[in-house]
Amino acid sequence: MRAFQRDDTLADIIDRQIVGQDFVERLLAHMVDFQANNGEARVTLCVAGEEHTPDYRISAPYVLSRVVDGVTHFVSCKDLAPEHAWSTRTLSVPQVRELLARLSG
Repeated sequence: MRAFQRDDTLADIIDRQIVGQDFVERLLAHMVDFQANNGEARVTLCVAGEEHTPDYRISAPYVLSRVVDGVTHFVSCKDLAPEHAWSTRTLSVPQVRELLARLSG
């Protein structure tokens, strides 16, 4: 198994077939819900360790982030990973919708 890269995004892990359409649909649902209450949502992945289904963090400027378990898609009450464990790049709701459309064919 190879290790995540610090700048991996959802697009990268889709290309490497780590996650599929169901994962992206559930992630997007969390993003849309978060954005409805907090403004522009951005998602970043936990890239600590070897490749696996990653946890993800949804954030917006000046708002507390929402951390979601990548396997269960349950919202965590706290940020489980230190800051250096998160990808340096984020994606917006329109970018995730584009990825989902690509997966859907």
